[in-house]
Parts: sequence; structure tokens; C-alpha cells
Amino acid sequence: MDECAPCGPGTSSEAGAWRCTDCLPGSFAAGGEPECLPCPPGSATDKEAQAQCTFCLDGWYAGTGWTECRSCGMYDHAQLTNGVPNGIRCTGGELNGTKPGFWAEYAVTEDSANSTRVWKCPIPGTCLGGEISTCLEGFTGPLCENCAPTYYGNPKKDGCTACPPDMVELGMLNRLYWSIIVMALAFAVGATFVFLLFKSSFLDQAINFFYRVRTNPVMAITQARTRVYQ
Repeated sequence: MDECAPCGPGTSSEAGAWRCTDCLPGSFAAGGEPECLPCPPGSATDKEAQAQCTFCLDGWYAGTGWTECRSCGMYDHAQLTNGVPNGIRCTGGELNGTKPGFWAEYAVTEDSANSTRVWKCPIPGTCLGGEISTCLEGFTGPLCENCAPTYYGNPKKDGCTACPPDMVELGMLNRLYWSIIVMALAFAVGATFVFLLFKSSFLDQAINFFYRVRTNPVMAITQARTRVYQ
């Protein structure tokens, strides 16, 4: 050969190769590339020697280098409209988490998006959506319907309001104060019990008596009667 021939669509070759190699499933080549390229997000192919990847329809998604598109959404078909989930943003074949106004228990990732359950949030504006179902500032918990720490109020009626800084500091001091008191009381009770356990002869005798009753009840009762008579 007096010159090298370019590889055709769906094939590629490295420098010095003696022949073109077909692209594997999940990759493509328009022609003349030194290597096949992985299918971009939102497209896939399960065939070899492809010049392009097939884009996913709405309601389906694919990651980089995928061989097939996956159904986007939940097993709960009550939240599907014409095959497209209401709560998950899944258009153009790409996955972009939950839609605003919806909440998912787990992060909506490429591995979980075709099985993750999604619920509509009862309080308008509190669920911002996204991969981890972010809540509006001041809200937290399932469905973003609880007030976050340092916020107070009735979430469903009046919303959540930030606590004044002095109240937050006072609450922390109160918790610290009562924690110290509880620890001191626990230490005092424990020390008293230890003192009685090791210093009280009456308690020692009671413990020994119950031990003897457990091991030899007849002998223990006989010894107790003898001490009473004495």
C-alpha cells in the first residue's frame, strides 16, 4: 500500500493498525477516528459498528456509554402520564433529579431512577427538587413538611420562621446546663450505691443470704433462724 485508507463509519483504528475495528456496543464512530467514542448521556446503542447512538425518548434515560435506555420513573404507575413520570425530570434522555414540588426518599441517580418512589409535596414551594430532593431553607424531613433545627412554626399553616439568635444561644445554654445537672445526679447516685455496696455490712449480709438461698435454701433458712434465736 502506498497510503493508509481511513476507517469507515462505525469503525476505528490505532496508529500502525493493519485493519479497522468495529465499535463495541455503547460506542460509535463517525469515521476516521483513532478510537470509538462512548455514547453521550441521553443516547445508547446495543449494536456493534454504529456510526451514531440512538437518542432516548422522553420518559427514558441513559448514561455515558450505555447500551440501552432505561425507563425513567417509579414502579408506581399512578404517577406516570403517557409513560413520562410526573415527579422526575427526565427529558431529552438525561436525568436531572426530581421536579420542583416533588420529593424522593433516596437520591435520584442513574442506578435508582427507574425504581425510586417519588411523592408530591403537600406544602407548595417547600420541595425544590434536584438529585437529593432539596428542601426550601427552614424546612426538612420527608416531603419537606417539618421545620428545620433553629426554625419554628406550623409548617402547613404559617411556614417556618428562623429563631432569633439570642433564643438559639439560650436554648443551647439550657441544654448544657441540664446536661451537667443530670450527669452530676447520675454520678451522685452511682457513688452512693457503690459506697453502700462495699461499706454496708447489712447489705453484704443480705446479698450473702440471697446467694445461699439460691444455692442451698434449707441451710440458709436454718442459719437465719439460729441467728434470730441468738
